[in-house]
Amino acid sequence: MIDISIIGGGRLGTNLGFALAKKEFLIKAISCKSLSSAEESVNFVGQGTPLANNVECASFGKLVLICVPDGEIEKVSRELSSCELNWEGKFVFHCSGLLTSDALSSLKEKKAFVASFHPIQSFSQKRPIEDKFKGIYFGLEGDKEALNLAKRIVEKLEAKYLIISKENKALYHTACVITSNFLVVLLDIATGLLEEAGVPKDLTFNSLLPLVKGTLENTEKYGIKKSLTGPLVRGDSETIHAHIEALKDKNKTELLEIYKHLSLFALNSFVSKTKPEILTRLRDLLLHK
Repeated sequence: MIDISIIGGGRLGTNLGFALAKKEFLIKAISCKSLSSAEESVNFVGQGTPLANNVECASFGKLVLICVPDGEIEKVSRELSSCELNWEGKFVFHCSGLLTSDALSSLKEKKAFVASFHPIQSFSQKRPIEDKFKGIYFGLEGDKEALNLAKRIVEKLEAKYLIISKENKALYHTACVITSNFLVVLLDIATGLLEEAGVPKDLTFNSLLPLVKGTLENTEKYGIKKSLTGPLVRGDSETIHAHIEALKDKNKTELLEIYKHLSLFALNSFVSKTKPEILTRLRDLLLHK
């Protein structure tokens, strides 16, 4: 298996290192801004030399995984390309969902093979979780040689991959952010409304969780278009009116706008069999109420 160095032993870097080590890849070194953080990552991964020096870390690996925040990737790339290491034939991947492999252009000029290697998964903690990568997708973009290696690594992790063009990386990442981050935001909004409705705070999330899980199960089983339920699908303008009035009564101006915009989007995207006069009534309610 290929020797791997990981620059950035945070949540993603540590989880990825742990998963790769489980699949018999050799994690030779992990670097962090502080040595203590690198030592913690190495302890979690079970392999590697902890370091606080990126160049020294990179010297250990045939493949260098850069798992730092987006704003630091080009800086790390320039740091590595300016050192005396021979980069010819080495592989360098960064894990940004937004940036393309062009962020590693200074290393490409040194004849390294470069790629963006983005797992479509969220990592909320540094402590690794078993099978965190199994069955997920990676968004890949980069050199032909780098992509060939990336595909083999993804398959070894029992994951899948999407090939994303440079031109579409931002759109791709927008989709990922909407799916992960906005779901959390919507749950925060919903639990807040329940609390205002008199539900004890410690029960707000738990009471909604089965609904969330059931909705995800429906989309997985029946597809997105067939999984929307509720008053919009039924053409129930009275219920929509009641929702709008409830948000107005609580002076939830921003939430009311979110409710209206999402409802209008749902009408345009999902509700195709509703009678035209009912659709007109719903749209008028959402646009003018």
